[in-house]
Amino acid sequence: MAGPVSESVAGRYGLDKTSADSLRQSLRASLLALADDTSAREELVATMARAGSGGLNAILVALLSQPTLKAALAEQLTAEQLRDYVGSHEARQRRDRHAAHRYIMVWAEDHFLLMPDQRAEMERSLDAYADDKGRVFAKGMVWNQELHGLLRGAVEPSADSLLSEAQLVLWRALLPPLDADREKIMAMVRAGEMTREQAGQRLEAMDREAADNDERGRQDAARAVAAARLMTHMQQLGSLDDSATQRLALVAKGAVERHLDDQSSDADERVRAAEAQMMAAVEGGLMTREQLEERLGGLRQQIRGEQRAATGDVTEDLLYQQTIEDVLSEEAYAQYEERRAQRHAAREQASRDLAAACVDSHLLLADDQRQRVEAIAAELAVPSEMDGVPSTPFVLYDLAQRTDRELLSPWQQDQLQAMGRELGFDRIEWMRGEGRD
Repeated sequence: MAGPVSESVAGRYGLDKTSADSLRQSLRASLLALADDTSAREELVATMARAGSGGLNAILVALLSQPTLKAALAEQLTAEQLRDYVGSHEARQRRDRHAAHRYIMVWAEDHFLLMPDQRAEMERSLDAYADDKGRVFAKGMVWNQELHGLLRGAVEPSADSLLSEAQLVLWRALLPPLDADREKIMAMVRAGEMTREQAGQRLEAMDREAADNDERGRQDAARAVAAARLMTHMQQLGSLDDSATQRLALVAKGAVERHLDDQSSDADERVRAAEAQMMAAVEGGLMTREQLEERLGGLRQQIRGEQRAATGDVTEDLLYQQTIEDVLSEEAYAQYEERRAQRHAAREQASRDLAAACVDSHLLLADDQRQRVEAIAAELAVPSEMDGVPSTPFVLYDLAQRTDRELLSPWQQDQLQAMGRELGFDRIEWMRGEGRD
């Protein structure tokens, strides 16, 4: 930590090598002193644990609240420069949290088809809950790993009054209640008795063990969710006459069945393609049969989750969309298409902003570096999220690949590699290899 901080300070305020080296030594001594201070250690460890999910910048913001760290910086900086430096990291954290908040709300609006008043109420609940917990960071949203828990904690108490009956079906499918065993695991994470990675592995094992082998049960659940999404979508089309309503309802029934058929066919095709690819790896000695079975099992589990939860694209059924155009007036249809375009653009921008904020918070980018990274992110394609897999990891991966290494210092390049390992870039490469894109 002392190295990255001294380098960023030197670059921002033009310190010479002697001053930068002296600052590095002072910072290192201050960190060691903090570690040896038994009276402050427990509180500091708890603060660092909370900040850890926010990347390097969140940790640094927590450390900069310590007087000893500020004193070390004050040896080389003026009072104005020190305020500016601390403020720059606080501003980065605000950008990070803003990107995370926006991503959560865009995700919720998209998956629950929220009306404007519902979104505003949900956003107020999320803001109050997140401010109380203080743990909303871009990093935790990349794979949606903390998104579900935050929404559940913020909205669950008022979900019945906030959401319509059809939206509640979507809510319960996407955010099922935690059972006692799952809650125990999450409590251990909150208490620092288990890492998030360990918790994820434990929860995945529970999912595999509890997987429902009843195909009819899974199909019935997927059918109910798809129907609920279409019902919510139709309710937002405005006032329609009885003929138009009946026509849309009839077409919606067909859309549900077509959607389920497409899911089933796609699942079989994905498993076959992945198995063929991995068999070639087994025959080439690059993978064992045990690894093949483990990977295939993980893929089947992922697909089961997608089939249970991800039904967003049912509203994009071609016949359903054509019927909407037929039953709406020309003016109403133009407004409908504008809303669709706005939601699509908001979804893509939220993923790009989240990816850029994540890179910034991990690499402590200088202003000119951040502007360049944001410019690269603005040009990236955003894949569809309608198959149950988040789009942001792919945007983040592409952003990392396209960022010019000459733009980064050596420690930033190392940090970028570490971020990739932590956030599953190897998983992205494997998913793309088996046809995710």
